[in-house]
Amino acid sequence: MQLESFKILHISGHHLLPEAQCLFAGIAPYSCLQAVLEHAAQTSVKLDLTYDAIVCTGDIVHDVVSSHDHLADAYELFIQALRSQYPQTPVYLCPGNHDPLDLFAQLVQHAHFEPAKLVAQVNQAVVINLNQYWNLILLNSQLPTQVGGELTQEQCTFIQELVVSQPDKHVLLALHHNPLPTGCAWLDSYDFKGVDKFWQKVQALEAIKGIVHGHIHQDIISMVGNTKVMAVPATSIQFKPHAVDFALDELAPGYRILSLEANGTIEQQLYRLDVVPSVEPITGY
Repeated sequence: MQLESFKILHISGHHLLPEAQCLFAGIAPYSCLQAVLEHAAQTSVKLDLTYDAIVCTGDIVHDVVSSHDHLADAYELFIQALRSQYPQTPVYLCPGNHDPLDLFAQLVQHAHFEPAKLVAQVNQAVVINLNQYWNLILLNSQLPTQVGGELTQEQCTFIQELVVSQPDKHVLLALHHNPLPTGCAWLDSYDFKGVDKFWQKVQALEAIKGIVHGHIHQDIISMVGNTKVMAVPATSIQFKPHAVDFALDELAPGYRILSLEANGTIEQQLYRLDVVPSVEPITGY
C-alpha cells in the first residue's frame, strides 16, 4: 500500500506595503501575492491534492520604504490574502531580513491566523511534527539590521539533538537566507555567519532530507550530499541569475509544491504565474 505524502505550499519574498494598491518596482506586491495564492489553489484542484501546510520563508513586508508603524497594516494584508484562499491550512513562518521581529511575532496572536506557528526570536529554532515520518524545523536566520544572515551554534546543536532523539523521523529545514552561494556576486557578498559550521553538522545527519529558503528571489535546486536545497522564487519581483550587480529578471512570480514521502524522498514542482508583471528598474531593495 502506498503511503500518502505530506503536501507543502512554499512561498517567500512578498515585500508587502501598507496599502494593497501601493507599488514597489512598478508592481503591486499584494496583487501579485493574491495571484500566486489563487494560482496555487487552482493547481491543487488540477492535481487533485490538498495542501497539508503552507511554509513561508520570510520577507513578508518591505521595510525599506514604509515606517515601522505602517508595516503592521502590511502584515494585516498578508493575513487577509492567505486566509481568503486557505482559511484553515496550517501556516509555518520564518522571518526575513525585511521583517521587524516585533511585528512578525504578533502574527500568531491574530484571531484569524490560526493555526499558525513561527520562529520569531533571534537565534531561535522551532520543531513542528508534521506527521509520523517528518519533522519541520523553522530557523530564524535573521541578523538584526543586516541583509546577511546568521545561524548560531545553539541552533545547530538543536538540530543535531532533535535528529539524534528521533532517529526514525526525516527532517525538512526552513529558513530565509540561502545556505549556499547563488552565483550572483552582489548577493553572495552579504555575509552569512555560521553557515560553514551549519553545513559541518548537517552533512553528518542523514535524516535531514531537505532545506527550503527564500531571500534570493530565484529558483535554484542543489544537492549537498543527502540534502536537497531548494530556493523558491519570490511572489513579487525576481532577481536576475548570475548577475554581478543588482538586477531584476523578467520572470513571473512563483511558488513550489513539495511532496514529503514516507521513505524520506522529496518530490517538488515549481510553478509560475502565466503573466509576467511589468517591473520598473530599481537600484536595490
